[in-house]
Amino acid sequence: MTTLPSLQLRIGCVSLGQGPRPDLEDLHQRLFAGHGRSVELVWRHVLDDLTAQGIAAMSARDGQPAIRSVLRDAEPTWLDRDSFAPLVARAVKALEDEGDVNLTIVCAAEELPTLQLRSARPVILPARAMAAYAQVLAVTRPDAHIGLVTYGVRQREQQLAGWAAFPWARELRMSFSSNGGDLEAAAADLLPDPPELIFVWAYGAGILPGSPGPAILSARTGAPVILASVAAVGLAHVLLPQCEGRRA
Repeated sequence: MTTLPSLQLRIGCVSLGQGPRPDLEDLHQRLFAGHGRSVELVWRHVLDDLTAQGIAAMSARDGQPAIRSVLRDAEPTWLDRDSFAPLVARAVKALEDEGDVNLTIVCAAEELPTLQLRSARPVILPARAMAAYAQVLAVTRPDAHIGLVTYGVRQREQQLAGWAAFPWARELRMSFSSNGGDLEAAAADLLPDPPELIFVWAYGAGILPGSPGPAILSARTGAPVILASVAAVGLAHVLLPQCEGRRA
């Protein structure tokens, strides 16, 4: 029997905040291990090279699209979504040029509509990975009912705009819960009119080891629950070589 080489794969991960992020490191290692993958995660945190003044200059204005960023020595803050586009593009390029990664995951659930990126290797945008599940429903049931669990209502308009940009999604019926930090409470929000499919549209929600959140949300609503990180890693697994070898 021929034995294929077993070399560790290198996965680029881009966070839209400051590092280190041991919680995200642990999460992705567990998810890849669930697919039988041994990986080395190579991180780029897009705000690490910015001064406090530079980060303050990215503050989101009221009513404008925003992303909730985790900072090292401060509370999470809302920053202008479109300001992240060049930072993410730069991080992806650095991971490919310097990190020699097989592919890259952008660790954010939100759409980045102004991102202009041409990569040498696959780049996974979790919002697109999640939307693919809804499209499966919409192909034959364009008015299917889906649920979105978010961190508060700050991003509601940009989330609705993101879905409206997909022609196949325009008839979908959507229910929202703003309890991304408490998936048990999210289940209570959605239970009166349970969706057929639930998306946790917040990358860090329900990720702690042993967290009952996603399981409770699914059990109480009777609907499958898609986490951004799970969708992203599942797609990465399919795009990686079948043997545990580095790219050619």
